[in-house]
Amino acid sequence: MQQLLGNDKLQKYRLFYTGDYQLTKDEEDYLARYEDIQDKLTDDDYTRSDVVKYVMKRYGVTKQMANRTVNEAADLYGSMVEIHRKAARSFQIEKLQRAASLCLNPGTDPETGADLPPDLSNYEKIMNQINKLQNLYEPDPEKTDDPAAYEVPPAFIYSAVEDVEYEEVDPESQDNSGQSSTKAISGGTSAK
Repeated sequence: MQQLLGNDKLQKYRLFYTGDYQLTKDEEDYLARYEDIQDKLTDDDYTRSDVVKYVMKRYGVTKQMANRTVNEAADLYGSMVEIHRKAARSFQIEKLQRAASLCLNPGTDPETGADLPPDLSNYEKIMNQINKLQNLYEPDPEKTDDPAAYEVPPAFIYSAVEDVEYEEVDPESQDNSGQSSTKAISGGTSAK
């Protein structure tokens, strides 16, 4: 049974809903708490902070514990905001698909009885809206290439380095005035 539960605290509640686990009395009480919190989260009259305050007052817990319990309830039942957003997107796509179908098959003219030509310009606009709702125009974040990989490196101009004369200071050959006698060196050999 421990393998079924794993390390996830909420797994036993998920298994209870599928009929694969029997809850203890304490676990049933805690599940009722999660259900109560989820009811408040789905009610449009309550914000998340209102639900946290409600949990603190109702169950006598600290703000940290109330936040944790609200997060666990949202994890157990899913984020209702995201579910509503996905449902609205799905309904909108269905409506647009019906409209696109009507653009391709507009039917017959009621006055003449002739078949109407398809409206391809509106069909294209509707299909673009459907594709945007389905995020078909968004590139996959894992598969986007780094544009820097395709940049052409700047051209380098190579030229021969000329030997430059410089002076080598010999600390032993300094006189009392602070002046040093120097040797001129060119091309790695000393001139004496």
